[in-house]
Amino acid sequence: MRILHRVLARTLLIGGALILPAAVVPEAHVAPSRYAEDPRLTALRQFLAAKDSPIEHLAEDFLIVADRYALDWRLLPSVAFIESTAGKVYRNNNIFGWNNANTKFEDIRAGIHYVGARLGDSDIYRGKSMAEKLTLYNPYDHYAPAVLRIANHLTRLEQEARTRSTTVFPEPN
Repeated sequence: MRILHRVLARTLLIGGALILPAAVVPEAHVAPSRYAEDPRLTALRQFLAAKDSPIEHLAEDFLIVADRYALDWRLLPSVAFIESTAGKVYRNNNIFGWNNANTKFEDIRAGIHYVGARLGDSDIYRGKSMAEKLTLYNPYDHYAPAVLRIANHLTRLEQEARTRSTTVFPEPN
């Protein structure tokens, strides 16, 4: 009985020690995203939501990768839309059809970062325009124009988001 009592007491003590920090430590401050007010993020989220995309929550990742690798911000989401209907149909966590979708990624976010790095930094793509990158990515005649149509749609959504976010203050009297 004493052994059972000791085991129970230790279990409660250890369990309490694990729970206590969560109860005592206040919620940590999470810095706001630097993209929170970015009209590109607004446009991309609007686009993905309108398409009922399961990758809407990754919109900021597309921008982070585009900025990190000096890519047109519309490139990766547009390719993802054409290749996987914005994350609706894909395999191997590969929403870009990279390597005929044979490349396996740990998760979709890892795929965004990998493909973005390749399109931005690899010798074959570096320094090329978006249209040139698309032609290398998929040489079929219909491919680049299809991706560019999506990119143009994202441009319109970004322009609308910029217009909505511009606050006009009346002139002082």
